[in-house]
Amino acid sequence: MPSFVIDRVRSRMSEFQLAERDAVMLVAHSVHKNHMPILQKFLEERDPDRCGLVTFAVLVQGMRFCGVGVKDMDDISGAVCYTDFLSDVVQFQKNMQESALWFAFSTFDIKCTGEADRRALQKELCDDRSYLYECFRVNFPSLAPEAVLPLLEQAPSSRISFEELMGILQRLSPDSVDLKEKLPF
Repeated sequence: MPSFVIDRVRSRMSEFQLAERDAVMLVAHSVHKNHMPILQKFLEERDPDRCGLVTFAVLVQGMRFCGVGVKDMDDISGAVCYTDFLSDVVQFQKNMQESALWFAFSTFDIKCTGEADRRALQKELCDDRSYLYECFRVNFPSLAPEAVLPLLEQAPSSRISFEELMGILQRLSPDSVDLKEKLPF
């Protein structure tokens, strides 16, 4: 095969991978985690063979169906493995949620040990003007920060790790349910 054909194929694949990556980020920021099954159903209905592939054009239609503002594109040819795509979106959303919470938590980790003073966290969760309170409200919208207080009170130590805090939030919040339980892939 001539080298210019190979170069063109590589270039085309690279463009497609970038478009898919951008789509993952756009969906992760625009579609609420609880609406991911709606997007999954939309894509499955357009995959009559159940092979897990749809065209990029169908993916864009699904994104628009879920309210994502997608600009018209000149070339939206190619196929997307939507099961991988949805899995990537779920992971990206989880990473965003954890990153935001880690940023807020780390301000209480004065000794850089991965732990924070439990009482300081409790105090901030009671202050609706604090950054930690706002972080909880945005990343766990159906969980009142005050609901975490009793579980923080039960912590055996005066210090709590980030992992322990995430565990508490995941047990309490329907927003943080692992979507792999909802999405069959």
